Amino acid sequence: ENLEFVKSILDCSLADVGRRYELNPQPEDFLRIEQRLDASDEDILVGFHLGCRETARTISAWRSWFGGRVEVPKIWPLERYIALAQALCRANPRIRPVITGSKNEQFLGKRFEKHLPRTINLIGQTSLLELAALMRHLAVFVSHDTGAAHVACATPVSMVGLFGPTNPKRSGPYPLQPRHTIIQ
Repeated sequence: ENLEFVKSILDCSLADVGRRYELNPQPEDFLRIEQRLDASDEDILVGFHLGCRETARTISAWRSWFGGRVEVPKIWPLERYIALAQALCRANPRIRPVITGSKNEQFLGKRFEKHLPRTINLIGQTSLLELAALMRHLAVFVSHDTGAAHVACATPVSMVGLFGPTNPKRSGPYPLQPRHTIIQ
């Protein structure tokens, strides 16, 4: 939308070439990810991003204050991520979940791992470039509207974007590729 707005003001054309995110993980980023993955060549790695930084702070604060369950509309419920991962693992036992997130989201990872013990938990363990390096090892990456989805867009990984109250046309994967599936 922003590019179209600028195009209309300047009355010029904008080429579609080069309009994408670009992240350049270094060899040491790939090495650190490979060391943390602990996966065999037989494993099919499927990534899941369980939260987002802002909502993780909110959830942690509310959980500790009220001790109960808190729903955040932007993030897909953890139970649904667990159900999806379990269904994938039943369909193909070679599938191995890899979960990512910020340090504040470790409680989500612990709950996820209780249901899927073969999970590789990288929550709070990756830098931005290491997350980009991880994408090259995944068959697919599943995330709601968060920065991790945009990192995935900068790599060749297939991605499933889960959108609730946010508009994918406004903040969704860019540029949208045939390997990206958006569920709203």
